[in-house]
Amino acid sequence: MILERSFHPSYICCMKKIFLCLSFLTTILTTTAQAKDHNFGIGIMGGEPVGINAKFWFSNAIAADTAVGYSFLGPDGIQIHGDILYHLFSIFDVNKGSMPIYLGVGSRLKFQTGDNKFGIRFPIGVEYIFDSAPIGIFAEAVPVLDLSPSTKAAFNGGAGIRWLF
Repeated sequence: MILERSFHPSYICCMKKIFLCLSFLTTILTTTAQAKDHNFGIGIMGGEPVGINAKFWFSNAIAADTAVGYSFLGPDGIQIHGDILYHLFSIFDVNKGSMPIYLGVGSRLKFQTGDNKFGIRFPIGVEYIFDSAPIGIFAEAVPVLDLSPSTKAAFNGGAGIRWLF
């Protein structure tokens, strides 16, 4: 059995605009970001949602994280989110590489059947950045406060890997 989902033309137009905005934001941030050793990372993430993730470093402690993924909770749909993160490198002392804990705030848009959702995200995570390879692995827990269409608590979280440039 083949499942088909049809999308309203305004939904497709909205997704195109969001894609163009994300592309523009990625271009701007990658040309101005400055990181500890790498200023940009892109990779995959699993959990809620599952998708593609990118991180842009502005300084040794501040970064922006954004992702597009498929959300399985509630009515399933596409989720786009972005966070500003503050990294604490002094919590874990590792022999090789670095392992910061990060805290942040951001927002999410979830396009789903019925009412779309808009919420505020509060990510808490840890990332290990290898010395010997341009790779970072991360895990995070993200409480979410949805504000639209109604106020409701939710949860995102998962793990992923990014290739650093």
